[in-house]
Amino acid sequence: MSQNSPERHSGPGELMVRILGPIDVTEDGVTRAVAGKRRNAVLAILALNAGQVVSADRLINLVWADHRPATAPNTLQSTISFLRRHLELEGILVAKSHGYLLALRRDRIDATRAEQLIRESRLRDDPHDKAAGLAAALEMWRGQPLSGLAGMTWLDDHAARLDLLRRTALQSLVDARLALGEHAILVGDLEQACVQEPLNEELHARLMLALYRCGRQADALAAFHRLRSSLSDDLGISPSQTVHDLHTAILRQDRSLELTASSPTPDVGLSLMTPAQLPPVTASFVGRGRELGRLDEALGPDDQLSTFPCPVIVVTGAAGMGKTTLAVHWGKRVVDRFPDGQLYANLRGHEGRSPAADPASILGGFIEALGVSRSVIPDDPDARAGLYRSAMAEKRMLVVLDNAHDTEQVVPLLPGGQQSMVLITSRDLMLPLVIAVDALPLAVDRLTDAEARALLAERLGDQVLAAHQAACDAIVSGCDGLPLALAIVAARAAAGDGSSLESIATQVACGSSILDGFATGDERTDLRMVVSRIYASLPRSSAHMLRRLGSHPAGRFSLNAAASMRGCGLAEAERVLADLTRRHLLIGSRPGRYEMHGLVRAYVLELLGERRTDHRRTTQRLLDFYLHSAFRSALLQASDRHPIALPAPVKGTTPADPKTRSEAVTWLAGEWENLISGVQLAHSNGFLSHTWQLSWCLTTFLDWQGKLDDLVLVSDLALEAADELADPIPRAHALHGLARASAVVGEFGNASAKFEDALKIFAAANDAENEARLYVDYAQMLCRSGDSSAALDRALAGRRLARTAGSHLAEAHAQNAIGWSLLRLRNLEAGVEACEAALRVFRRHGLLDGEAVALGGIGWFQLSIGRPENAIPHLLSAGDLHRMLGNRVREAEWLEMLGVAYTALGEASRADDAFIRSAAIHDSLHDRPRAGREEKSGEQPSLD
Repeated sequence: MSQNSPERHSGPGELMVRILGPIDVTEDGVTRAVAGKRRNAVLAILALNAGQVVSADRLINLVWADHRPATAPNTLQSTISFLRRHLELEGILVAKSHGYLLALRRDRIDATRAEQLIRESRLRDDPHDKAAGLAAALEMWRGQPLSGLAGMTWLDDHAARLDLLRRTALQSLVDARLALGEHAILVGDLEQACVQEPLNEELHARLMLALYRCGRQADALAAFHRLRSSLSDDLGISPSQTVHDLHTAILRQDRSLELTASSPTPDVGLSLMTPAQLPPVTASFVGRGRELGRLDEALGPDDQLSTFPCPVIVVTGAAGMGKTTLAVHWGKRVVDRFPDGQLYANLRGHEGRSPAADPASILGGFIEALGVSRSVIPDDPDARAGLYRSAMAEKRMLVVLDNAHDTEQVVPLLPGGQQSMVLITSRDLMLPLVIAVDALPLAVDRLTDAEARALLAERLGDQVLAAHQAACDAIVSGCDGLPLALAIVAARAAAGDGSSLESIATQVACGSSILDGFATGDERTDLRMVVSRIYASLPRSSAHMLRRLGSHPAGRFSLNAAASMRGCGLAEAERVLADLTRRHLLIGSRPGRYEMHGLVRAYVLELLGERRTDHRRTTQRLLDFYLHSAFRSALLQASDRHPIALPAPVKGTTPADPKTRSEAVTWLAGEWENLISGVQLAHSNGFLSHTWQLSWCLTTFLDWQGKLDDLVLVSDLALEAADELADPIPRAHALHGLARASAVVGEFGNASAKFEDALKIFAAANDAENEARLYVDYAQMLCRSGDSSAALDRALAGRRLARTAGSHLAEAHAQNAIGWSLLRLRNLEAGVEACEAALRVFRRHGLLDGEAVALGGIGWFQLSIGRPENAIPHLLSAGDLHRMLGNRVREAEWLEMLGVAYTALGEASRADDAFIRSAAIHDSLHDRPRAGREEKSGEQPSLD
């Protein structure tokens, strides 16, 4: 075998690293040691991690702690070389890419070997074998474990654990010798030990039994009284019930105390039972594939027998999100990876009137579960934490700390090493813990609709869901992905309390009483009670913000929207939103964007019912925010739009401020659904001016994005608002929006009527520029309808009015419409000349929308006269410009025409690509069929 093999010194009687006393190495009867505390510390740490790589950073942190010098890496390297040379560990103490490895089997470390002997001995039935094994193990102690290394926290914990191991092994040896009838020989040693440890109940119990079996009943009773006096005087407590029972048995001269083959000994030592404390888990577990995958990654591969990549994981989420279910389900799934068992504690961090659990009390329970007698568990919390870490140091366990309140509650319960894994569930993000111990944060979000249906199917059965599909769909929507809500509904339906799925669906879909559908009367599961407790714990600023956010019509909003609703600055809003997100009352969907869970919002809306005045002020600031933000964005997207007049926003409003066309299009794309909700909110709350003005801001975006139903919706509401205002100008703008929507879907008669009505209003108001622009849109609609002569008349009228208004851009748009009309009338040269004239104006003024439409007209002309090779550059440029502007509809149209051009050139591959891209855009827009779309036949377009 080569010198570098890890198995070089693995045979019995060969090399052994000893840490149960002074640190040294023995081999074939020769002992080698080195001087220096840090050298010995490095060797001890590697020995305690034998067979696994210890990173250089970890070694430095454990040895130098807070006093790490800049030269520590070089010093560590020198120390390793020194140890390798002086202790003759060449090929055993080896350097790896990211650390160092002591390539020995773990039974070549005396502490590990001793622990193995103790464990094996306790499992033996024969007291002779048990005593022999325990005696052999105890002989390996040569003094205080890790002697000379006091003051190094990690090693101190291991020294305490090894000392506890020796004491409990000694007590087990006493038990074995008592069972062998060696009570007379043991009395002297036990009396001396009790003098040294006057509060040790285990030693006194064994002394009492040994004295009794020697026929010294009075001395046995006296030993009990000395123990009782010492405990009372020093600690103010009485002996444990086990010792009291032994005292009573001695008084009665109970025959069970006599030595027989099955003589019992006082049960005050270490328990051999492996803790398995995980609570029962529901069988109705669905989904959570992402979260389970992250937990599996943190666990590491099956063949990793030493440490975990992420020994501390914090599972966070809102109340009722299924954090505990996930943690326990996963824990039971990987139970075989934790051979030393599982510890579990409900820390009661968020359980209403019940106070949060005291970490010291939890520690006491954990230490007892690890087999340490209650009588030796110290009262001091820090001492308990130290004993817990010592008892856990070499164990491989899963510790689940459920429902934690905060980091301070959790820290004392962390084992301190990487051999065990800690899984924490909490509503708190535990950021200090994530920072301090590099814990892995794992957020648990809502179930998808499919997962929610699967959960109902697990609880109620597939047949029930199939028979009540509509009700189940409504329930899934009302529960908004919250597992607790789904579980409550399923329990009500299964309990046979007279609540049918249909009645439950009606209840959870009703905005005014939705939370009544999730009432259980139990403060831990009743959703109204759960949210109410969280709300009651909020700081005033956070509670104020939450109430304001409840006024939002969609429950999804930006930082600026929240600041406007609250009437505060962005920095203050961000701070409060962070607090609400940390408490899981909000969801941070992405940077600067937030969402309120539907059931939280239902609770907030109940609160708002009591504060209608605040609600109206908040609504006005929100509408002003959306109006002024959308206005700025609309003018940047289509920079030549003739702006409407807006009043200044109310104080406290913080509109978005896009600086470029790209920023404006991005903002509109992210907020258009909220803007539509804003139009509806304004209309239903009597903000009539906001209604039509917001509709005006949305018209171009919705048209260009193909959202025709939404365009009709907001235009109808704007028309109703205008009629209530008795103001003709808002009515004209609303009619314009409805006309555009009708024209796009081919309802040309309806569109013409609305155009005519709107033109009359602008003419009566002497608003020549708006009238001119309306004529241009009218001409484009007529062109699509096939009435090119009427289109030319409207375009010419638009040019006359534009010149009257002195608007060069409106005139260029009219000129472009004239060109398109002439092209349709087969006056090709005049048509293209008009488009080219318009193109020059658009380019001079940087008006991209007009440039794109003009380029498309020129491309159409080139294609119609049989020059597809000349059409392609114009069509490519037109499509690129429309994509930049966010006009997906026009982009798709030019792609379709581009496909025709490529077909005419025989370039089938490029043609197919253009047709596919065009179809994909139309499919993504889910628009209604639009008039005037070219067929993908490969034929050149007709201008008829």
